[in-house]
Amino acid sequence: MKKTVCLTLSLLMLLSGSGCTTKEETKPEQSLEQYTPGTVTASAQGMDGAVVVNVTFSENEITDIQIMEENETAGICEWVYDTLPAQIIEHQSLAVDTVSGATVTSNAVLNAVAEAVDQAGGSASQLHQKEVEADAADGEYESDVVVVGAGLSGLMAALEAASSGAKVTLIEKTGVIGGTSITASGIFACAETKENILPMFTTWMEKNVNSTRNQVDEAMLQALCEASPEVVALMKDSGVDFEIKTSQTGSQTFFSTASEASLRNASAIAMASAEATGKGGENTIKVLTEACRKAGVEILLNTPATELIMENGEVTGVISKTEKSGNQTFHASAVVLTTGDYAKNAELTAKINPRAAGEYSATAVGNTGDGITLALSAGGVLDEFQESMSGVFNANPFDMPTIGQKANSYPFESIVLTMDGKRVFREDGGSHQQMVHYIRDDALDTAWCVMDQAIADRFVRLDEYLQATAEGSPVLRAYQATTIEDLAKLMEVDSAVLQETVSRYNTLCEQKNDEDCGKAVDYLSPIDEGPYYAVLLYDGTRGNYGGIVTSPMGEVVNAEGQAIAGLYAGGIVSSGAFFADYYPGGEALAVASHMGFFAGKNAAMY
Repeated sequence: MKKTVCLTLSLLMLLSGSGCTTKEETKPEQSLEQYTPGTVTASAQGMDGAVVVNVTFSENEITDIQIMEENETAGICEWVYDTLPAQIIEHQSLAVDTVSGATVTSNAVLNAVAEAVDQAGGSASQLHQKEVEADAADGEYESDVVVVGAGLSGLMAALEAASSGAKVTLIEKTGVIGGTSITASGIFACAETKENILPMFTTWMEKNVNSTRNQVDEAMLQALCEASPEVVALMKDSGVDFEIKTSQTGSQTFFSTASEASLRNASAIAMASAEATGKGGENTIKVLTEACRKAGVEILLNTPATELIMENGEVTGVISKTEKSGNQTFHASAVVLTTGDYAKNAELTAKINPRAAGEYSATAVGNTGDGITLALSAGGVLDEFQESMSGVFNANPFDMPTIGQKANSYPFESIVLTMDGKRVFREDGGSHQQMVHYIRDDALDTAWCVMDQAIADRFVRLDEYLQATAEGSPVLRAYQATTIEDLAKLMEVDSAVLQETVSRYNTLCEQKNDEDCGKAVDYLSPIDEGPYYAVLLYDGTRGNYGGIVTSPMGEVVNAEGQAIAGLYAGGIVSSGAFFADYYPGGEALAVASHMGFFAGKNAAMY
């Protein structure tokens, strides 16, 4: 697929944070490199395959870069393609900054262009050493509302505030809009009409069945549900393409339509017993971003919020201090924190959510708990409940495209066991229901996948994992053995327990009835012909929920339950009130969209 690089003036202004200062344009210093004129094709490995580029040279300069083929993550890669090639051409340098939030794809483009430079007779090494001066400039902004964090909740907050007549500035610490929602399903609980509010509330409560770890705050949930018809209407008015499905009880589910790019991503993902699905989150983010721009929202990327401005106990703005961009001061009547979770901050996770410490997470790279830190600095408090949102089991915890899927990557014919070798849940049962059975308070949420040769032949990339284990990988663990007893030793589990588990499972297969766990008969395949295999599976989490405490109006509150004047929050940054013990699916995006909407609406009214 050919993508022509086109960088509009408005996008340049957005990425540079301009609009408050101007400076005289200067032409880049002419390169001393000598190239063979013409166009060179080169490629480099990206996140999901090769990124192929065509680079055109004059005798002295790179004059054009086009992306010819790629399968990078939709909603993220475009920010690289629309900015990085233009910067390389402008500065005639490969020392330009990668796009924060899309580092792998950025490096793929840089590496492919470097290969083309060398093919054309130039020196990629010299271009890597050609420094690009930072364009730091202090500036001040005046707004009614500043929204911090441009994920789904931030876009909804900004759009609703702007629709209410407020002047809104939306700042995002990375170079990509969308956060974790880009790779999300786009599916969430909703109520299109007033008649569907009670069924939404009832179904939500029924799904959160385990109240031993936490109690859902019914007042907070009621506020969310009552806002749902307005949220759905705003999505519709913004041009989001979706379908709503209604159950027999009247509860409803919002399904965002996946774009062609997302469907293309899914088609390249190999899974053993399920088909990868296209995700609607990316398309929703794209449409909402455009709706925000049309509504007059000023969007600034690469602008982290580093400090709240407070006057007499009231929040009156945000400061962004960075070495490359300078000090940006945003004055406002209200600030909305929509910064997502904190799973990418190992120190903060270990401090406030030790059970989730060390878990591998597919949350966005910018989700480091900035909103939590800012809220606490203003007198906010942490929710007593902090937990990780379980994802799917995967042998490679860094395989994010698979983690983003709703189904696990192992063959459903295998058996999935606790770390002590016991079978506790059906392998085809779905990740959201499955994961609660493997939660461990004192270690990572992992499991063993055990199978014989016939099943192992269907385990995607098993040979790669076996080789990595043999070479001493500190993460990947895959073993082969001639007997169950030998396999147990490699797994470091009691051989008698493992043998009993396998024997019991084989009996169930023979009876064609999994009376223990209820797996579908089509997947009942005995584990009876060696060699035997075991693969360690990791829970690739979707992030950490809990965060800070807010009121049903989205106000950040202090230890006495009093609202902190001028400070609001929405989405996963304040989500402990909505879940009982684990992420049951279809609800995290509802929290993001609905509570972001609520926070933006009330901030605009402040």
